[in-house]
Amino acid sequence: MLELHIPGEERWDERTNMFVYDKPVTLRFEYSLLSLSKWESKWHKPYLDENVKKTREETLDFVRCMTLTKGVDPTVYARLRREDWLAIQRYMSDPMTAATFKDRKGGKKRARYQTADLFYAAMASYGIPFECEKWHLNRLLALIRACGEENLPPEKMGRHEQAAHIRALNAQRRAKFHSRGYFGMNGVFGRWGKFGLPYRVYDADGDTITVTEKLNGEVHRTFTAIQNGVHRFEISQKELESFDWNADYILTVEASDGRTTNRKSCRVNRIRSSGYVVYIGQIKGTADGQSYYWTERNILDDPFNENAPVILDPEVTLEANEISSFTFTVPVSNPFYDKLELKKPVVSIEEDGREIFMGYITETEKNFELDMEVTCESEFGYLQDRDCRVENKFYTASELLALALTVEDDPEEHVGFKGEGKVFLPGNVTVEKPESDTDKETKAISDCWSVLTNSLTGKYGGYLRLRKEIKMVDGVRVYTRYLDYLAKLNDKTDQVIELGKNLLDISYYIKAGDIVNSVKAYGWYKSGYFFWQTTNPISREAYNGESIKKYGLCQRVLVVEGTDSTGDSLLKKATDELKKYSGFTGSVQVNAADLCDIGVDTDRLDFMKETYVLTEPHGIDDWLPCTKEVIPLHELDQKDFTFGATTAKLSSLQAGNFATAGKAWNAIQSTIGYINK
Repeated sequence: MLELHIPGEERWDERTNMFVYDKPVTLRFEYSLLSLSKWESKWHKPYLDENVKKTREETLDFVRCMTLTKGVDPTVYARLRREDWLAIQRYMSDPMTAATFKDRKGGKKRARYQTADLFYAAMASYGIPFECEKWHLNRLLALIRACGEENLPPEKMGRHEQAAHIRALNAQRRAKFHSRGYFGMNGVFGRWGKFGLPYRVYDADGDTITVTEKLNGEVHRTFTAIQNGVHRFEISQKELESFDWNADYILTVEASDGRTTNRKSCRVNRIRSSGYVVYIGQIKGTADGQSYYWTERNILDDPFNENAPVILDPEVTLEANEISSFTFTVPVSNPFYDKLELKKPVVSIEEDGREIFMGYITETEKNFELDMEVTCESEFGYLQDRDCRVENKFYTASELLALALTVEDDPEEHVGFKGEGKVFLPGNVTVEKPESDTDKETKAISDCWSVLTNSLTGKYGGYLRLRKEIKMVDGVRVYTRYLDYLAKLNDKTDQVIELGKNLLDISYYIKAGDIVNSVKAYGWYKSGYFFWQTTNPISREAYNGESIKKYGLCQRVLVVEGTDSTGDSLLKKATDELKKYSGFTGSVQVNAADLCDIGVDTDRLDFMKETYVLTEPHGIDDWLPCTKEVIPLHELDQKDFTFGATTAKLSSLQAGNFATAGKAWNAIQSTIGYINK
């Protein structure tokens, strides 16, 4: 507090026409939130706002509100001398703390706390006791600001600082994982360390088989094999470390019965582990138009290459049955800055040497510093660029897939989809349309991607999975795209997501519409003979008793066409349909640490693979497919995974394809027809 001694003085009192003597007095002042609150409750204006004008009386009254001394004669304030006012001013300007604060880059001067209410709100927010309202106001303000600084996110580095920081982290990773290797084999990738390629040998006549394993033509091992037994062509960790990075090596297995020798070869290479490499370049279609190859391919970002260019904030989002995306920022200093054009360049991302994303640039935006913010779409987007003609006829799932992927020959006047390397070939199809679905497709012209999502995944569920085969042709790697349509993802990862180990955060939801615990199948059978033959309805139900107890009855109806249904056949169809809804039917969003990123010898948590998720408090103990993965390439501890089956939504069907909504109406009418019969 401030203490001022006001001396006594003799003065003329005009009211009494007499000289009076004012006694000396000691005044104590406290520049605090309490005094500010008293003043504002009286004058209803912010005292601390310099833009608000205050009269002489209002200013004098603030000094009165600061006064702690009791029973002060109001006339004493008129006796304040110039030195007294200067002392009060110095006291109010004193910071009362050793703390100093630095304004953030581009930040504005702090002028928030101009009223008492805002001070009290800040104190409540940061848990500052209200007893501090008697502190010097500047000291209280410093405390509030210190609390605010502690709760602020780290100050964002400038572009140059960020690039330097990334390079420093990359240097640490190189030092940490320098001696590690990872094996890749024709697009299928192995484990850390020791590598083994399994194989079987047999002889139809039962003769003795001599096996010779060769590495780049040199004998690695010779032995007598066991008939139809499983053997392994093993490469030790020491041998692996002697291999050159990204160089091709040929493993050959020769099997001889003394008369005939058969051999199989496989190309493998050593790949740097733990990290994501981003490439940019151009592709071109092969002469047959079925495949593509890189005509130009350059590194855009590599955590293990200190001489590689740097991109900022790269993040890829992989999502099942959706066009995946990749966003990043390119500094002006990047040598490929001027090559980032829409559509033309191809951008790809490799995870431990395995491609996880490939696409093209769809959007660029330059900020004030001329850094370019880039958005890419995956190669699924190529399917939006070409049309598909659907006829008014019945299609199987395989036929619709083939129709959507059909590409005409390139026109003579310009390069087409085949020449640009944008072709997809039909792959494996394991989704079967229900026997009851005999509707014809509505004749329409649409883009290929809409046909796939509306007429296949949107109606029947399942997963569209891109698969690539790689072959060496005249020393050039040639890639062939296959699009599979799978009812279930059968590939699994060894790594388990478990609470208390690698599970960092989890949120999940389950929709009532996804719960099905009873399927009732309806059909018809004939009875009687000749003129007395009649068609009779029959039905059977398959149900999950535990689920019914938990959620109540959630039933679906299955109508089987024809007149040859039996009780057993209907029960089997109902049971098979109910199996589709077994297990956890919701969606789980997980923030988990991929143990592979910290050097653990295990499988990665992979997109479009099943992972065992175990968290008892949340009631999840099941194999779940990874249907979405968000990877910040420079912040691997911030990965997000979403597990759970994709489901068809009627609303999306109606929005995407009006004709499909019409078929829903036809299905309702068919059910009504059955009831009427």
